[in-house]
Amino acid sequence: MTGAVKIILLSVLIMAFQQLEAKQIDTKYQLKDIVMGNPDAPNTIVEYFSLTCGQCAKFHANVFPKIKKNFIDTGKAKFISRDFPLNKLAILAHMVTRCAPRKYYRPYVNTLFKNFSSWTRKSDPVAALKKIAKLGGMGSEKFDSCINNEELYQGIREKMTEYSKKFAVDSTPTIIVNGQKVNGDFSSIEKMITK
Repeated sequence: MTGAVKIILLSVLIMAFQQLEAKQIDTKYQLKDIVMGNPDAPNTIVEYFSLTCGQCAKFHANVFPKIKKNFIDTGKAKFISRDFPLNKLAILAHMVTRCAPRKYYRPYVNTLFKNFSSWTRKSDPVAALKKIAKLGGMGSEKFDSCINNEELYQGIREKMTEYSKKFAVDSTPTIIVNGQKVNGDFSSIEKMITK
């Protein structure tokens, strides 16, 4: 086999592998709750959020660091973020976070919130989202495959319907502490934490 033929075969194999990798996403697994902190912590804080929600971005900038320091890092509470995208762009962004390996879910969410204005307000926000995803290690093919994954899209929509019915979630951010809906300020959350 000549060197040129080997290169062509290798290129074809790499392309086939990338396509297979892009299509192989275990949607049910990727949509499961990702628990931050000790899973056996005595308190549970659940956040329903949209990645295009300005109030959610403020919550992550101002309130979440206090929650992490005082409750998650101390073992008093576990924290669960649940997707509740409010528009088409938000759905795409949530899909991207769910296509990333689970260990990168939180870094993707944090990055999107920290750069909230720089991608949500662009004339082509999907291209800006793709650029951020690329910086996080998600290639162009995987990104395109992800945002066109109908099963993942429907899975997020079904979860939203479930959250609306079970927990009366209708806006973001919605914060539930130990089964009780509370305001999204630190003091309201702190009052619900059992010692």
